Amino acid sequence: TKAVLAQEAKRREEAREKIEEANRKREAAKKKAAEDAKRASEAKRKRDEARKKPNEVARKKPAPKKVTPKKPAPKKPTSKKPDLDRLRANYVKAQKNDQSAKGLYAKAKRAYDEARGNKKTYKVDLERLEKNYERAKKNAYTMGRALVSAKRAYEYARRK
Repeated sequence: TKAVLAQEAKRREEAREKIEEANRKREAAKKKAAEDAKRASEAKRKRDEARKKPNEVARKKPAPKKVTPKKPAPKKPTSKKPDLDRLRANYVKAQKNDQSAKGLYAKAKRAYDEARGNKKTYKVDLERLEKNYERAKKNAYTMGRALVSAKRAYEYARRK
């Protein structure tokens, strides 16, 4: 019975030591977690301060001085008749731009239609060609409108 009691006491002592070891580990983990949290909060505080500094500096800058608007120089009286040569040059340039845009539009349309008909064309390429076609179409329309406008201005000036 003494041997059994000694064995029992030894077992209880080992269990107590295991529990104490577990408690020590738990406390160490808690300390480490607390240190990590403290370090993280310190880093966050520094980040926030660094972020606030530029805002504060921007706020502290003095308001810009009011600039008085400059009065435009007196204009010399010009003739009301528009410069016919300039309008003609604009009209010719608009014609060239329109022809170029129409050519690009036709080329893009042809490429897109061919790609649509071809089963081997990748979807990405087809989408790229479609976007190119749409852009060329819009550009051709815009150039057409600019041509009409330039022609109208030129014809009007010529009649005067």
